[in-house]
Amino acid sequence: MAYQLISGRPFSQEVRRLLDQETMAATAGLTQASSVDDVRRVQDARKHIKKARALLQMIRTPLGSRYFEADDELRTANRALGPIADAHRVLETLAATRRDRILHLPVTTFSALRVRLESRAAVIEQRASVDDVRARIVRLLASLRREVPTADLLSLDRAAIVAEIRGAHAASRKARRCAINRPSVDTFHRWRRRVKREWYLFRLVSALTGDRLRDERHQLAALDACLGELHDIDALIRAVAANSPFSRTEISRVIRTLRAHAHDLRHRASRLSAALDERPQQLAHRVRDLWGSVPRRRAVTERAWPHSA
Repeated sequence: MAYQLISGRPFSQEVRRLLDQETMAATAGLTQASSVDDVRRVQDARKHIKKARALLQMIRTPLGSRYFEADDELRTANRALGPIADAHRVLETLAATRRDRILHLPVTTFSALRVRLESRAAVIEQRASVDDVRARIVRLLASLRREVPTADLLSLDRAAIVAEIRGAHAASRKARRCAINRPSVDTFHRWRRRVKREWYLFRLVSALTGDRLRDERHQLAALDACLGELHDIDALIRAVAANSPFSRTEISRVIRTLRAHAHDLRHRASRLSAALDERPQQLAHRVRDLWGSVPRRRAVTERAWPHSA
């Protein structure tokens, strides 16, 4: 089911449903991650965990001190899966740089680098298996599903959700300014986390606002994808520097090419975010005005009826 609150249902009931939906999906991915699509399941599990964290942050006030414990559990789970997912994302990014003609490497050179990074990913995956990371995360998620349903979420209302959107948007704008003024891997990654949370909140209220925030939702998705690609390129740069079989001259040339592409991605992210640079208070007013509106109809292309014979 879609990651959105269903109109006409109590917010407390909907949040519990979505939280259960995301933690169950993450658990299923981790317990079934033993087939050919093992890595994809791990990456999907991380996405579900991030969505669950966004839900928890939205209800942190009614949860009180219990929020910090639950959020810490999800953060621990996400960080434990991070090295596995990132190691394989590096391989996917390497393949994308060749497909998109970003890196121009001889076949033998490219194959040697890929083999070295595959070996690195296998070592990380083996270490995770030895440490029983997935089983530990499944237990954490099961504990969270037992804990949160007992919380009193009746205070969660429209005003609280709109306030969360306003706060998320303000945090995203602040992170954007910081990333653009002081560009680094950390500042852009922090910006991406803020953008992702705002995107999740827009998805949650999609049905409640008649899907009239669709354009903003798509813009946030595009921005998140751009910042995600930038993160992957930065990870590939670090992997090449640490694991490359190349000579020092070849490593420098590859890293310069990747950094040039990262520079372009940063400029693209800045352009994409320009359309979203709305004052938080104005956005909050707009969301309140759209709340409960009739779903927006999609344009229908007219066609001529065929003439009868």
